[in-house]
Amino acid sequence: MLLADELSALLEEVYLLRSPANAQRLFQALNWSKERLSQTAATTSLEELRQELETEIEQEKATEV
Repeated sequence: MLLADELSALLEEVYLLRSPANAQRLFQALNWSKERLSQTAATTSLEELRQELETEIEQEKATEV
């Protein structure tokens, strides 16, 4: 038997993964996150993280066109 919260989370996952494009984007983000976590723990400034995120967003926008 599932708790209401668990069922809600599962239904949300199904909804988000229904679209192949959205599923691909989510799995890419998950893989990127796992890669970042597996790298050696280096101190990164907030400014460096912001610049990296902006670069990623610009690259995604360029591939969408």
